[in-house]
Amino acid sequence: MAQGKYDDAFSSLFAAKDLEQDESDLLLIKLLSKTGVSHAKLGDENIEKVVSRLIMILSRREFVEVILPWLSALAKTVSIEQLGELLECMLGLL
Repeated sequence: MAQGKYDDAFSSLFAAKDLEQDESDLLLIKLLSKTGVSHAKLGDENIEKVVSRLIMILSRREFVEVILPWLSALAKTVSIEQLGELLECMLGLL
């Protein structure tokens, strides 16, 4: 999938207003599973949204095996604030 198509797929998901949060989270997990760790193909805005959503999902201790590879790769590209939230969430898994 070309870089623009990845970014468009994530943008479409985040823009969907007719989805419940749980449905949206499940679609995000399916998209992450299907694309593999492809954060380099996402724009900065979508990276921030992905990280925020993944932190929320991970805090519920769901889909850990899908989320951890993404967050590990994204840890190098996120803000200090998001990195702090991510580390706090990951420590909660212990």
